[in-house]
Amino acid sequence: MKTRTITLSGAVVLMVVCASHGARANQEMLASAKTLYESASYEAALSELSAIQNSELADAVDTYKALCLLGLGRTRDAEQALELVVIRKPLLMLDDDEYSPRVVALFRDVRKKALPVAAQQLYSNARSDYDNKKYEAAAAGFKQALQVMADIGTESQTQTLADLKELSSGFATLAEAKIAAQVAPRAAATPPPALAPSAPVARIAPAFYTLADIDVTPPVVMSQQIPPWTFTPYAPNRVFSGTLELVIDEKGSVETVTLSDPVWPPYDLALLQAAKRWQYQPAVRQGTPVKFKRILVINIDPSTQRPR
Repeated sequence: MKTRTITLSGAVVLMVVCASHGARANQEMLASAKTLYESASYEAALSELSAIQNSELADAVDTYKALCLLGLGRTRDAEQALELVVIRKPLLMLDDDEYSPRVVALFRDVRKKALPVAAQQLYSNARSDYDNKKYEAAAAGFKQALQVMADIGTESQTQTLADLKELSSGFATLAEAKIAAQVAPRAAATPPPALAPSAPVARIAPAFYTLADIDVTPPVVMSQQIPPWTFTPYAPNRVFSGTLELVIDEKGSVETVTLSDPVWPPYDLALLQAAKRWQYQPAVRQGTPVKFKRILVINIDPSTQRPR
């Protein structure tokens, strides 16, 4: 028994030493690759980079692969290397002081194209966490997806992304509610005395339904006129975004409207007033009209004076 214990301890120590040596070796190979790149030995640098097996260094490895590929004139291969970086870390921005202007500019172009895919991947991962009851990871994932979607330019905005933003916002709220329910103190109480059998208690309907309720058909827009933008002469030169939360009643009228994410103070009041007049075909559950909470993202480009 003693001999086995000593042997096992030796094996553990050996594993730790090997892991430490491996990490150090990867760092040394990355440093060597950087030196080779700086001396314009691009093929040798690529060979060194390809031998690195360390997920923590993946972003630096792929970025330097892109630099080497650019040096070899293989622009498309460089773009594919940078796409991997964007998909892993869509909020990452390269530092102008650390990388050449050429690779920084290419990274920005690649990121611009890859962000919609990254947003969908983040949403998919967060939804998987939510379905597996990993609510903290899900909430963080949905929020990161919303951050990424906020970085996507108006020219790349699609109805799919608008729906994805609405879903991410709704599920983030649901995940946070689940977290709050898990950590809320539970009052210790003695079990109530057994009662005589009674008629089944009917399920209490929620105050409103959301997209998370898959058995509910969402409202259909009948009239949703967004007020015109009239502040171009003195508004900042940027795209304005905001989020409306609407509770649509059983008749299709807007019962309540909240601007959870303001667009721009001078415009917000007009938007809220207009939203109260919007009309929808009501949401339906099992053939019966029901209240429904709808989240609407507003994007306005003052340069075109056209809401999106």
